[in-house]
Amino acid sequence: MNVSLSLQKAYSLVLAMLLLAILSAAPARADTQLSGQLPSGATWRIAVPDGWQPGDALVMYQHGFTFSPAVGPPSLGPLSDLMLEEGYAIAATSFRQRGWALFHAIDDNHDLLDVFTREVGEPGQIVPFGGSMGGLVALKLAEAPGFPPVHGAYALCPAAAGSRLWDHAIDLRLAFDVVCNGAGSLPTGDEPLPWAFNLDMIPDNLGDLESPAPLLPALIALGRCTGIGLPPALRNGAMLRRLAKLMDFADTTSEHFLVTNIAYATFALSDVVRAPDKLDAHNPFTTAGVTYGDARSRPARRAETALAVELPRRRWRCAHRVAAD
Repeated sequence: MNVSLSLQKAYSLVLAMLLLAILSAAPARADTQLSGQLPSGATWRIAVPDGWQPGDALVMYQHGFTFSPAVGPPSLGPLSDLMLEEGYAIAATSFRQRGWALFHAIDDNHDLLDVFTREVGEPGQIVPFGGSMGGLVALKLAEAPGFPPVHGAYALCPAAAGSRLWDHAIDLRLAFDVVCNGAGSLPTGDEPLPWAFNLDMIPDNLGDLESPAPLLPALIALGRCTGIGLPPALRNGAMLRRLAKLMDFADTTSEHFLVTNIAYATFALSDVVRAPDKLDAHNPFTTAGVTYGDARSRPARRAETALAVELPRRRWRCAHRVAAD
């Protein structure tokens, strides 16, 4: 008889019995899960831990930037299990807009809170939580007029630099034209904003702009210019020099991050500019024609003037003149 094997089996059996005893002694958590769709088209999901009562705390999870269409109820976030164990209810909305969803994100959360109050009960403390674009939405909810006061906002790496985010995006878009002139040209959109892709130029599979797999085929010009996506042995000296210039301009040492930044400077920026429910082809890089009488008025209501579209057009043409020189 193999004594060593018998002892091993006995040891495993004891461990299994101990684990079973621990699991059977632990109280089972019974979460209530609800989901649905709003008239706006946004989907929602709610999870309520056993024992939650009206007046208890609610976490409102805000997802980050994504081009992916909502398929079913949204995620409740990466900390949902821990939050439910701590007794927090969680609610999330998919937002009605793809990409940069700030234009209606506050309204979407108003709708979500109405659903939660109707289906579950009125919460006490409200804590918005999100990362990246979702972190910005969490901060906006903390200061939104008419939204119930929040107890605190948990914002992870929020995109909170305001217009400077988009200033950087248009600058990187124009820098690409200068550095890559003659080596790889990005498509141009309709005048008078040729640097913005038309909506039909934006693929549907870009997701959160973090995965190179769908981005590089959509950014062929970037690969031709810099060699990104090619094995190192196939990158020539000119490619490496252009790559170094763009990475220096973008202030990054990561090729992966450069690809994501270029994607924001092209696809994300173009979607913001072109989408009818966003800026609707109005110029975001000027104050000409902007009326400040109502601070809540949407940017898409800006009056389009000749001057309003001239600044980026001049910058774009100037970029090509500099490259030609």
